Amino acid sequence: MSIWLGSSLPKNAPQSNWLPTSAGKGFALTMRMYVSKKPVLDGAWFPSPIELKPN
Repeated sequence: MSIWLGSSLPKNAPQSNWLPTSAGKGFALTMRMYVSKKPVLDGAWFPSPIELKPN
């Protein structure tokens, strides 16, 4: 799954996968894991790294 972050909707990005951010301001990403399984609790699983792609 691709999730797009930015102050405006990037070209070719579906609006349903876009999370708007404030232009010129920093932001933090937080991932909540509900009813986590053993690999998450043990630290054996973690999400893929975030990739910066030019707009």
